[in-house]
Amino acid sequence: MTGRESELGELVQQVMRPLRQHLLESGFDGLVWQAGLGDPVAASNFLLGDPGSDPSPASGAAERQCVWFDLESGVPALFSLNPLALFRFYLPRSFAHGGALFDDVETTTLRAYLGEHGSDIETRLGADALAELL
Repeated sequence: MTGRESELGELVQQVMRPLRQHLLESGFDGLVWQAGLGDPVAASNFLLGDPGSDPSPASGAAERQCVWFDLESGVPALFSLNPLALFRFYLPRSFAHGGALFDDVETTTLRAYLGEHGSDIETRLGADALAELL
């Protein structure tokens, strides 16, 4: 597949799955719903643009830009169509947080993640952005 036919697969494999992993590692328990864990319509939270004119340093090819925007519906992440995600992730995390997951953050996990990955984040976002995040 080429062009538009491959966009959904590219979005899921190259953006949504890695994003979910980073969200889980950094303690953003409530945001994995918006990145597609058990949510079959989460792809609508992303815009996938055409490759820019600057080539990727690694491949020499232009990279496609993806923007994630969270159109909060006010519906908690408890209505997963995937029963495995519901019982393995959402219900246990909801009990741990003491209620339905919205944009809950496990702050202890986030602080540990920032401590471990702070230099990488600073390289990508800059010292001011990291200081604001901290």
